[in-house]
Amino acid sequence: MSDKIDEKELPFKSVLDQTDDVVIITEVEPLNEPFGPKILYVNNAFTTLTGYTQEEVLGKTPRILQGDKTDKNTLKRIRTALEKKEAIHVELLNYAKDQTEYWLDFTIIPIKDSKGRIQYFAAIEHDITERKKLEDAKAMLSALVEFSGEAIIGKNLEGIIQSWNKAARNLYGYTEKEAIDANIKMLFPKERQGELQDIMDKIVRDEHIKGFETVRMHKDGHIIPVSLTIAPIKNARGKIIGASTTARDITQQKINEEKLKHLAEHDVLTGLINRPLFEDRMVQALAIAKRTNCNMAVCFLDIDGFKNINDTYGHNIGDLVLCTAAKCMQKCIRDIDTLARFGGDEFALILSYLNEEKDVIKIVKKLIHLFSKGFLIENYKLKVTLSIGISLYPRDGMNDLLKKADAAMYYVKKHGKNNFIFFNAIDKD
Repeated sequence: MSDKIDEKELPFKSVLDQTDDVVIITEVEPLNEPFGPKILYVNNAFTTLTGYTQEEVLGKTPRILQGDKTDKNTLKRIRTALEKKEAIHVELLNYAKDQTEYWLDFTIIPIKDSKGRIQYFAAIEHDITERKKLEDAKAMLSALVEFSGEAIIGKNLEGIIQSWNKAARNLYGYTEKEAIDANIKMLFPKERQGELQDIMDKIVRDEHIKGFETVRMHKDGHIIPVSLTIAPIKNARGKIIGASTTARDITQQKINEEKLKHLAEHDVLTGLINRPLFEDRMVQALAIAKRTNCNMAVCFLDIDGFKNINDTYGHNIGDLVLCTAAKCMQKCIRDIDTLARFGGDEFALILSYLNEEKDVIKIVKKLIHLFSKGFLIENYKLKVTLSIGISLYPRDGMNDLLKKADAAMYYVKKHGKNNFIFFNAIDKD
């Protein structure tokens, strides 16, 4: 048999040469490698796709188009069909002349003559390389999404969940079956329901939301701090059809932030608030006192003889004295009051919602009495007393109340210690 089909035997050759689908016609026999079946005809679409000229492939076997990644099982299926003289439809990876990989979706059919005898095999092939690349990309993306350490959720514009990965299951407690087709609102605590509309309003405006810190609700009801990144999902025409939400659990981050905030605002030794936070609380207390027309006192407290205790018994005992002093002070004040340690042996106190001066006197006398009993620390009976200076709002004005209380405290120190005095009484004493 000739390596080329006579044009008389292929009356539709001109049509085949113009079609976009690849057409290959081979002889029926032999099927044994490496000789056959030989290629008898290829159309122009074949030469365009593969880079081979007709002269280079005519008389050759189609195996010149196959390579290492060509699926061997699919080739066996093709051979079996050819042996049985049956049609077959497959997808197969082939190689162009320059060894570029391409994918084909093709059907091989037997061509019979007028007497029903099979003369040729014809393969009609469609290039699906781009589709395969897209499928591979989708598969890779799906794997990345599924095994991402962050919860990734896809939802439509009505908030109905369309996709739900493994990390979402771990974070929120819902299985994929429970989540798909449910409304995303199930993850929103009651007080955060309004966020959904705000988010979707931005999505339909083609806006992206990055690093939005909020809270969401687990299936069992507990609250989870999360950081969200939300982006629009668009279809092939560029129309926004939904939103993709990536959620990261920031529970530990929030715990660490709270620890750092606590360290920044509190005295490490006693656990009391420090001066910057005290001054902030004082501004708030003044605003409340002004609004409620109540008195407010600022007290400056100093432990008498603390330096001597430190020098005599050491810093460890000194630290225990400060901690014990802080606890004693807390026993004498109300929950609405604010106690702080400024450093060393200095403490400060805000007394709010006072009706008159005697309300302050009652509290500071209680403090002085408790300290006068001394402290028993590490089997040491230590004499400890307090000197307290007090400024009072509105009598002493709004400005420099802490400074005035400090001045009053030093006045007590200078005049015998173990006592208290109001700022307005300094000049009269």
